[in-house]
Amino acid sequence: MACIRELNPNEHAIPYKLIRTGNPLGCRVLHAILVLEPTDASNCMYRQTCTIRLDVPQQHADVGPSKLDILTLVATHPGLETLARVLREARTASNSQESSSADSATITRPPQRAHSQKRRFVASGIPTAAAGLAAGAIARLTQSHVLLVVAHIDDADEAFDELTSAGASATAFAALEAAGDGGVGVELFAQRLAAIRAVLALTTDRPTVIIAPIAALMQMVPPPAQLDSLARGIRVGQNLKLTQLQAWLVNAGYNRIEVIEEPGDFAVRGGIVDIFPVGQAGGLQGNEISSGTPVRLDFFGDDVDRITEIDLESMGSDRSVKGVDLYAADASKGIAASGSNGISFLDLLPVETTVLIAETLEVVEQGRGYFERVLDDKGIMGPPAVLARIEGRFRAVCELNQFSAGATGADTRIDIGASNAPTFSKDLTEAVGDLVALATAPGGEVIVCCQNEGESERWSEIASEHESVRSLPPGAIRVVKQYLHRGFVWPIEQPSEKATKLDRQIAFIAYHEILNRFTVRRRAGRIKSSRAMDTFLDFTSGDYVVHIDHGIARFTGLTVMKPREVPAARAAFEVKREVEPEEYLTLEFAGASKL
Repeated sequence: MACIRELNPNEHAIPYKLIRTGNPLGCRVLHAILVLEPTDASNCMYRQTCTIRLDVPQQHADVGPSKLDILTLVATHPGLETLARVLREARTASNSQESSSADSATITRPPQRAHSQKRRFVASGIPTAAAGLAAGAIARLTQSHVLLVVAHIDDADEAFDELTSAGASATAFAALEAAGDGGVGVELFAQRLAAIRAVLALTTDRPTVIIAPIAALMQMVPPPAQLDSLARGIRVGQNLKLTQLQAWLVNAGYNRIEVIEEPGDFAVRGGIVDIFPVGQAGGLQGNEISSGTPVRLDFFGDDVDRITEIDLESMGSDRSVKGVDLYAADASKGIAASGSNGISFLDLLPVETTVLIAETLEVVEQGRGYFERVLDDKGIMGPPAVLARIEGRFRAVCELNQFSAGATGADTRIDIGASNAPTFSKDLTEAVGDLVALATAPGGEVIVCCQNEGESERWSEIASEHESVRSLPPGAIRVVKQYLHRGFVWPIEQPSEKATKLDRQIAFIAYHEILNRFTVRRRAGRIKSSRAMDTFLDFTSGDYVVHIDHGIARFTGLTVMKPREVPAARAAFEVKREVEPEEYLTLEFAGASKL
């Protein structure tokens, strides 16, 4: 239907005909330019140009974001379904029991090795770019938890982001930057503790993918018995004595001060406790449980009555949450526990977990390189020990490799046939042409993965500007709101008897690859909140300022003085440290009052 603006009374009596249309945007809902001309030539002065809105079926490739389940598309590969079946059988069968037969069109099995207690599974044709989503699809198909072992820390970060963006349950087990040298980052240690707690709380009703670089698995972790002293959760309605909480914070390395400023600080005012936890903001449990964000705990007697996040600029209470997870601010205690009587993270995982090793040779090489770089091997396992523990503890273990090197000795080998996406031209027009070539190839489809609405809108503009995209049939190029680090081509249908390749392939392409803005994407660490006095560094003595509470004042400069000491009654919970002089703002108000 067309909604044309209303004409003036004189124009109503003149019949018009449509002589030209234009579609400048090329979207599903069009804002088209129409030129209307009166049929009576004597009234040509009334030619009208107006804008109308048309709701019409789209005749070319989709350019707006659509709701697609990426994991479901990946899981439709027949070879992946077969792999999931044999892994499920291996997980539930005894070590000596043979798995049931599978389709010979997708599986190649050499003779069984003599005296083999466990079978070796290898899936070739899976590039590293697809390993994360493939692990999520296998977790869904097998309905089991999956441990994905990768070679590099960046690979683990990207796989975690891709899985969480796809709606899968995922946990990242971080590797410490160094071990045994005292230079361990507190945030990384907190992430490891969070992963340990998440693994200990795993349930069978929600399959979860745990992503770990080989270096993380080589580093021992504290035993569960010591976890309570390194991490704890606080929930609304929980019975908790204030003195017990203060004692735990001090033992965990937190500093008590008047006003929290940085991670590792806490302040107590009556029945109110402000805490600036260590760790990455956001946590692993969604929006209901806070982690790494400053929080305020309101106590009613010995019960936690309310928990709210804090706006550090105003120190006012922000949104309410149901709980907060706290982790030790002193990583040295946890490192010491890991070195003296630590255990392997693998020992915490359920034995029914399916283990996937992405690029086995690269994993071994990176593990060997890390082992050679550590200054102190206390609490560090070598790569052979890690792989031996994986083989000895878990029944369902599979190697995911892009190429078939090393797969000749596998008991079960499945060829997926996926590949990395081609490199796009640096010229945008040529890059769009490359994308169209993927979409118009026999059995080809393209899904452009955009991180946010802004990228989706920009892609819509790019598509509308290129006739090659507008002329494509519906569904040839689809857009989905999904983070993807690197694109790949994934076959999803069974090959025919004469065909050597699958007859339908989906190219998952990251939006930033089309624009050649490919960069390493790492989750940014928390930026420490700057102190309020930094705002005044551009002022000079004598300038007038406005205090948020007290009004107009004159800035007289910075004064160096020691902070006020905490009353002796609280000394039991204080960390004994040297009090250093600090700079304070000096403001002069009316009546020579100073603040």
